[in-house]
Amino acid sequence: MKRIISLSSLLVVLGSLLILSSCNRGKKNTLQLHGLEGNLSGMTAYLYDETDTTKTPIDSIVIRDTVASLSLDKLKKGYLYLLSCEGTPLNAQFVYEETSLDYNLSDGRISGSPANDASNAFEQDIQVIMQADSIDQAAGQKIIRKYVAEQKNNPLVLRAIQYAMYLFDDLSEFQKPLEEMGENVKRLPAYTTLTEMIQGMINTKPGKSFADFEGITTDGERVKLSDYVGQGQYALVDFWASWCGPCRREIPTLIEMHKKYKDKGLLVLGVGVWEDSHDVHLQAVKELQIPYPQIYDDQNNHATSLYGIMGIPQIMLIGPDGVIMQRDLRGEQIDEILSQIYK
Repeated sequence: MKRIISLSSLLVVLGSLLILSSCNRGKKNTLQLHGLEGNLSGMTAYLYDETDTTKTPIDSIVIRDTVASLSLDKLKKGYLYLLSCEGTPLNAQFVYEETSLDYNLSDGRISGSPANDASNAFEQDIQVIMQADSIDQAAGQKIIRKYVAEQKNNPLVLRAIQYAMYLFDDLSEFQKPLEEMGENVKRLPAYTTLTEMIQGMINTKPGKSFADFEGITTDGERVKLSDYVGQGQYALVDFWASWCGPCRREIPTLIEMHKKYKDKGLLVLGVGVWEDSHDVHLQAVKELQIPYPQIYDDQNNHATSLYGIMGIPQIMLIGPDGVIMQRDLRGEQIDEILSQIYK
């Protein structure tokens, strides 16, 4: 039996659909902030585009309660943004996917869309690996490979490459996945930094010739790394900074190696990086009573970029011909290697 709809009924249905459509078009997407602590009251949270080096806020909200709402109307689909309230724990990146999102201060995560939820799941899985008493490197690598393969258009995928720096000995396998990532990923300054870092690691891995750069000596003289290495003697090169605790703990070993092997031809060389100023570097050299030569990198972190250095200290041994023999040396391991060379 056919069901007959009257014209008046049809007009009512169509009218209702038009109203619903109009309501949907007018729907505002927001970022809901939950669990805001009382001491945030009166402070301002800002929204930034992660590609904006000037850090000009897109929008802002003054926090008045434990819950707040920020409009996302000015954002672009697929772009990466930062929510931040300086000097507080309120700091989170998120991808806008034309939907409302939720931020909870207790875990610092933003959820409510596929890209953000996938990132949260990855972070949860990888943190189980990274925070274990004994890191399961193979399990961590599997998690990273899967996430990178599935999320090439997700700007938050770059976090996985940062974890890979610690879990992979060779990052060359990530060159192709990085090249295949979407334009909304490639537009990020972090993308450029990571691709340069990985290329630097590949270019300066053991078996490759050293990469040259310029800097300043403790006497203020402008020199190159090539003025010291590749000159027919073994060189132990230490990339370090005054504020870095692990760096300072390696200095006594390096001083001992300098004293023990300098007459046999070893050159120990410090490279000051990531400092506020040359004066800060000089003060640390004086405090630690470092007797071997130093080059201070005053070229906007050029030295560490060339070598793909993500963490310091980075101590490497370079042969008499300028070929890098080993990287990531530490403590007693250094003397074990040098004792074999100078036996």
